[in-house]
Amino acid sequence: MIFRLEYVQMLDEVLELFETEPLFQHFVLNGEVGPLENYLSIRPENFERIEQLVEDGKLLIGPWYALPYDSAEMAVRSLMLGLRTADVFGRPMMVGYMPYTNRLPGYLPQIFKAFGIEVAISDCIDPNKSSELSWIGDDGTQIILAQLQKGTIPLAQSIAELRAGAAPYSESGQLLIPFQWDMNQPRVERLELLHTIPTTQKESHDKVFHSHPAAYTTAIQTYAQTHPLPIIYSGSTAENDDPGEFALTRLLEPLVAWAAALETLETDSFIQRPQYLLQQLWKRYLSGEEWDKIEDDCDDLAMRVLGDIAQQNVVLPLGFNIVSYGSLFDSGRVQLIDKIVVGSTDAIHEGSLSPSMQLVTTSEPQFRITAAKLPEDPEHEGLIVRGYNNSDEDVWVTLTPWRAYQIIDVVTMDEEPTGGRLAQESNGAIRFKAAPHRILTFWFHDEQSD
Repeated sequence: MIFRLEYVQMLDEVLELFETEPLFQHFVLNGEVGPLENYLSIRPENFERIEQLVEDGKLLIGPWYALPYDSAEMAVRSLMLGLRTADVFGRPMMVGYMPYTNRLPGYLPQIFKAFGIEVAISDCIDPNKSSELSWIGDDGTQIILAQLQKGTIPLAQSIAELRAGAAPYSESGQLLIPFQWDMNQPRVERLELLHTIPTTQKESHDKVFHSHPAAYTTAIQTYAQTHPLPIIYSGSTAENDDPGEFALTRLLEPLVAWAAALETLETDSFIQRPQYLLQQLWKRYLSGEEWDKIEDDCDDLAMRVLGDIAQQNVVLPLGFNIVSYGSLFDSGRVQLIDKIVVGSTDAIHEGSLSPSMQLVTTSEPQFRITAAKLPEDPEHEGLIVRGYNNSDEDVWVTLTPWRAYQIIDVVTMDEEPTGGRLAQESNGAIRFKAAPHRILTFWFHDEQSD
């Protein structure tokens, strides 16, 4: 709560400065949009002011819902939720903003590009390279990377000093110097930085102005169109063992998809369209809320989604009885969670999903399934399956869903149609070649397009 109150105090001040300080032109919310939702839960009367500032390009929000991004799937969810939330206010900042990272995860270039982001900004990764680089991901996807030679800067240093230190590394002639807006320092000291801009411009004979990352990356893109950039490769990408992500993606979401596939009776009572509730749980987790505080709500959602099923003492497709355990998400049963998503059987099940089988199976262990869930849009039905080939060689993969669907679409990570559609085998399975480390998303459904 202290953090939320400090954030409210900061944004109250920022809104005031936009109206009273002519030199105060832009403010970046750390590349996130999640904290803005928390702010508006306390200051709902400021929605229209914020909406106008975002639309005018003064208040920069997104693309992330929240940092950090500890795995490929968490990065996908944070960008998906962040961009959709930012769209409510206006234009999101389409920059892969990660000013505090000191590593380059190999999965990020293809994820950024899938969401329409062509340029990323990081802390200094390699001090021996220029500021403008071409970043190649582990699947070969290439985007522009601008590394900040000095990272984010405290107010103690002057613009002239920072320019002198960073200018030798800039091939494009463009510099971005992001200053920390430290609420612990007096406001007059923070504003003094802006007041030095005209003097600095005269002394340096440069164009010095209050700008933002989106404008900077646009200038870098223009430069890169006619100038080849030095290459930087991704670092090693470790598998993520985060218990919260594991429970959400390997237990709760597949469980909800399983319950949605059951044939319902008129007497059944359970929550319909649970996607928004799942999104709220993801938002809380991405925002850094402790898993122990979210776990009970996950249990509650699971029980309410299952409804009357939970009272029938049935065995779920997890290997344990829902009534016999106080919590579905106890970390001691991690080895059971995976059974709903990945299995060795290739059997096809008629009718409602058998409690003892899997939603989808993969023929190759190199193809790691990271999501098996309902579509994000509650108006859609079916099953979203996402995974990637974690090897360095092409792999032919067969994915077998629990039943045959009429249509299997290839969709983006944001679950938008790509126009690609896969033929299925007689048992409903699809077969495809997965390139090394390439993330693929499929939508299994029976919906006919208009």
